[in-house]
Amino acid sequence: MFVKFGKAVKKSRIAKSLSQKDLAFATGITQSDISLIEEGYKNITLKTLFKICKILKIEKIEV
Repeated sequence: MFVKFGKAVKKSRIAKSLSQKDLAFATGITQSDISLIEEGYKNITLKTLFKICKILKIEKIEV
């Protein structure tokens, strides 16, 4: 699940012309954590998942 979500985050972030640093700033998550999330190496809380989905406008059902 984390790998699938990470790929969706990366795809959406790039489509919106955001850098990992931009997304980190918008969500309050470190850039290194964004990188780990995109690679599927970081377990995240539901709160973090919702933050990222809201910023990137990813439907939760897609993940």
